[in-house]
Parts: sequence; structure tokens; C-alpha cells
Amino acid sequence: CLGLAELFLITPLVFTPWATTFTITKNTAAELIVLIIFPLWIIYLLESRDYHSLKSSLTLPILVFFLIILISLSQSSSLYDSFKDLARWTTYMAAYFIIISMIREKKWVYVILGAALLAGFLAAAYCIVQFYRIDFPFWQELSGRDRLFSTFGWRTYLAGYLAACLPPAFVLFIMVENKKKKLLFMGLMAVPYIALLMTSTRAAFLGLSLSVIFVFI
Repeated sequence: CLGLAELFLITPLVFTPWATTFTITKNTAAELIVLIIFPLWIIYLLESRDYHSLKSSLTLPILVFFLIILISLSQSSSLYDSFKDLARWTTYMAAYFIIISMIREKKWVYVILGAALLAGFLAAAYCIVQFYRIDFPFWQELSGRDRLFSTFGWRTYLAGYLAACLPPAFVLFIMVENKKKKLLFMGLMAVPYIALLMTSTRAAFLGLSLSVIFVFI
């Protein structure tokens, strides 16, 4: 469970200035974390024999989709790229099954949501700092990069993540009764929202607007 929390915290924040795209770095980090968690999870399943926890409404569609991916390898024009994407999709699917089988207590739901929201808060804070032209000196050597990229490499990726963080932060703000926790969630909403405004990404605002409708429903 702690490994899953690290997955949601580290992946949005990790980057390297020597990579042409941050996506490569994030995919690698996510794959490594899941690779560490996966054998521990298999041992747990074998010892507990709790296989029914893997059943959900998405189990069959995911397995069918994975089978289609494997079959499509025979038609690939680049096995290197295909296996690279296979590793990425396998990571997503493994993470899904680990989550539905391991995350049962409400406290771990809050821990993982908190990790994702904290990552969004830190990425948003970095974006705000970049907006005022305060940044690491090594970025000056890279030309052609958008100025407000934070830890995502491009403002549209950053805006999409921030837009996804705001609805759950608002729901948690409504649910908690402790005043200190309410102030905490206000900060987790205010900083990402300010950064989202700075990115001026219309698609992210459209997605946020639609999600707000579902939140109020």
C-alpha cells in the first residue's frame, strides 16, 4: 500500500533535464515502482488465496484488451516500440489489479488520494514559481521548451493533471469536518487552481467544467 502511495506521489513529480520528454522518465519510474510492488503482491495472493478480490466489472474488458495487445505484436512494424508500449500498458493494468485487491480500508484510500493531490500541489507551486521566471539554471540550456512546464514537460500535460486533482480535493473538502483539515484542502485547491489559470489551457478548463457537473450531481 505504501508502494502504491509512492507510485501516485513520485510519478507526477519525477523528471530529468537530460530527457527530451518527461514522459519517458515518468513511465520508467512508474514501471520500476510497480516492478518492485508486483512480486510482493503475488506472494500475498498466493499466501492469502484471496483471488476473488481481483474480480470487478472491468476485469474481463482489461484481460480482453491485454490479449488484443499481445495478438497485435505479430503485426508490429517495430518490435522495440511495441514492447516498450506493452511494458507501459502492463504497468497500468498491474497497478489496477493491485489497487482493487489491496486497497480496502478507507485510510489507504485517503493516503493514495493525498499522495496524488500533494503531487499536484507541488507541481502547481513549481508552475507558479516558473510564472515569475524563477527556475533552475539548467533549463536555460534547453531551447524550444514552453516556460510553464513544471514537472510535466509541457503545460497541457500539467493542466490536465491539475484539472483532475481539483474535483477530488473539493469532495474531500466538503467531507471533512475538522477546520484544520478544511484549510489544508483549501490550499490543495487554491494553488493548483491558480497554476491552472496561469497555463491558460482551454481543454483543461473544459474538462474541469464537465467534472464539476458530476461532482455536484
